Amino acid sequence: MAVLSDATAVIEASDTSGTLHQAAECSRIGRGLFITKNLADDPSLKWPSKFLKYDTTIVMEGAKDIKEWLHKSPHNFASGAGRNT
Repeated sequence: MAVLSDATAVIEASDTSGTLHQAAECSRIGRGLFITKNLADDPSLKWPSKFLKYDTTIVMEGAKDIKEWLHKSPHNFASGAGRNT
């Protein structure tokens, strides 16, 4: 799924969640990875810090953060950038 998407948003995930495989693949291939602020700030979770070191990881406060990123990102397909038209 990471290859087919411009970005992935993680809304909720524990330290053993299968969602982290998707997050790792996003980071590996340079896709956008959005992590909600409450997850990034949760001291009981260890996984967010592993992804926050990547430039493609964004801590989001709401859906508007994703929309803004999609319109600014030079390699995304949602805005038509990167398409040969």
